[in-house]
Amino acid sequence: MTQGQLAKAAKTSQPQIDRLESGERNLTHAWMVRLAKAMNRMPLELIGEPTQKVPVVGYVDAGQTVYLSHDDYAPGEGMYKLDIPTSVGKVVGVEIRGNSMAPRYYDGEVIFYTRTKPDLRELLNQECVIHLTDGTIYLKWLRAGSKPGHFNLESSSPSVPTMIDKEVRLGRPVVYRPGHRRPTTFGT
Repeated sequence: MTQGQLAKAAKTSQPQIDRLESGERNLTHAWMVRLAKAMNRMPLELIGEPTQKVPVVGYVDAGQTVYLSHDDYAPGEGMYKLDIPTSVGKVVGVEIRGNSMAPRYYDGEVIFYTRTKPDLRELLNQECVIHLTDGTIYLKWLRAGSKPGHFNLESSSPSVPTMIDKEVRLGRPVVYRPGHRRPTTFGT
């Protein structure tokens, strides 16, 4: 495919394609998606990074409660699977439902969190999928509580009040969302 053909298929100009190919313009996630669609390819194929198929195993609703459906699927399966970079490590995904977490997250977006179980103190000030001792699961920012073993859970949405001094059983950090990668030190 020539630059001109790609430009036409991607509804842009040939000079823009030339700037993207030469590195004069950054190949953002939005451009990767647009060009991949024009080329009938997956976005990550454009940069040659190997991918893995990762199950999306549940969803996060408007109250930032996480609903996991691990028990509904065989190991390694989920509602559906998405291709993400293998460098992200062993993760699973949850789909965002609704726009109550906008502008951080939007309906239909998928975030991925690690399957490792780091010490909760290592997760302070990070966004995590958090399992409380009462069995509920949330997508929140983990903050220090007023006493040992208790944590404050802060929402991405300023309209949702912070949950104060909750007993957390398990936290798993959000490590990847397509187009927005955050490095982690928790292994794979």
